[in-house]
Formats: sequence, structure tokens, C-alpha cells
Amino acid sequence: MHQEIKRIIKILFPGLVKKISDSYHYNSFKGEFRTFNEVSNLTKSYDSKKIGRKIEKIYKKSRSNINIFDRDGQIVLKKNINFRLLNHINKLTLSNNESYIIDFGGSLCNFYRTNKNYLNSNISWIVLDRKVTIDIANKYLRSKKIIFFHSIKSLQRFIKIKNMKVDLFLFGSVLQYVDEIEKVLRLVNDLNCKNIIIDRQPMLNKGKTTYSIQKVPFWFGGNSFAVKLYNYRNFINIFNKFNFFLVDSFNGFGNDFKNGKYICQIYRKH
Repeated sequence: MHQEIKRIIKILFPGLVKKISDSYHYNSFKGEFRTFNEVSNLTKSYDSKKIGRKIEKIYKKSRSNINIFDRDGQIVLKKNINFRLLNHINKLTLSNNESYIIDFGGSLCNFYRTNKNYLNSNISWIVLDRKVTIDIANKYLRSKKIIFFHSIKSLQRFIKIKNMKVDLFLFGSVLQYVDEIEKVLRLVNDLNCKNIIIDRQPMLNKGKTTYSIQKVPFWFGGNSFAVKLYNYRNFINIFNKFNFFLVDSFNGFGNDFKNGKYICQIYRKH
């Protein structure tokens, strides 16, 4: 019902809807704080079970309707496919052997489900996310090509036992929710992975790296989250410290916001 009402409003008042949406997204990050804890105390409490029920409900709805798609518990009416990003992935996995991608914070394997028709057929997808999400994923999506984990230790053990070579790590609009990405980069190094792809990462064009409150539009639930907004140059420097160097950088899907935009980046280890 909500989707039908929104569709009618868009048809009747397209200019007004776009203006409201653009204004909301432009101001979607609020405040400058010193720590994650300081921001978290000001955001709405996170109910993982409630979020899980919403993710499962929306997934089942999109599965039964070929005209809609789901992403992180939201209905999406249009697939945003970044062919420049896909071209990098396909080049990095161009082999006769099986290629393995670890999708950090990949939810219900959203990226793969959206783009699988444009990806090399030899790719296997490994998703690492919260238990509430992975339980849903294992219920509906587990296959020989898609494997889900909610524990880093279990993931590491699985890769070691299978003697897998991880071709690349994918971070799809997730690192802003991580306080210390250095810990994540140590995991990438521990698994001897040489390639990293950053998709839809919100970054500041100017100003120092800061903590903020991310406001989700009311039509998507109205939640709020603690985020770390990195200065573009500072973000690159962190990766350089781990000997990952920028190969390509370009705009990602997502509305520009005050002092920043969503960026895609490709890193390779030297």
C-alpha cells in the first residue's frame, strides 16, 4: 500500500517529490562529533530483530514481484548498475579458475543479486554480515555460488580449510559504520588479498574526518545511525599505510550531500 501511494504521489507531483527528496538527502548527515559513542547516544536504538523482520518481509515481497527489488530492508524500483565498477571486478576475476569475492557487510548478497548477469560466471560470493541478516540469507539464498558468514573466525577457518585464494574484498557503502577501518584492512591482509573495491562510500570533499548522525528519510523508516565521514584524502592515506594504492576513483550511486558525495574506488596492493 505504501509503495502504491508513493507511486501515485510521484506521478501527480514529480517536481515537488524530487525537490523534497534532494533536500533531505543533501542534509542527511547531521553534526560533527568526536567519537562513535558520542553519536550513538543521540541516535535511535537499534532493534536487530525488528530490522531482521523488515529485511525478510521486503525480500519476500521483491521475490514475488519482478518489477521491484530489495536492498537492506527497502524496496527499490530501479537497479542502479555501475558498469565501470563491474568492469574492474570482471578484469580482476578473469580466469579459468574459480574466483572468490568477500562482500563485507553484503546483507542478502544484494550486489551479486543485482549484477550477476553482468559478472563473470566463475565468481563465487562470500558474504560477511550480522547474524540476524545471515540467518535470513541462509534460509533463502545459500547455494554453491553464495556462502554466508556472521563470524570472522568462521570465515577465516573456512578459507583456510578450503585453501581458497581470495581475489578481492568488496565494501559496499559499509565502512562509514566502522569506527576503525584499520582492523578491517588487517583482515584483508591476513587473508592475503591483493585487491579492494569500495562502492558507494560517502566521503567529504573538504574538512576533516568527523563523526555524524545519518538520518534515513521517513519514507524509508526514519532510522538514524552513527557514521564516520572520512575526508577523501585521509581515506586514501589509511589504505596507503597498508600498502594498498588507488587505481581508480569515480562517482558512485547516491545523492550528493553537504560537503561530500558518494565515491567508488579501486585499490591494489603493491
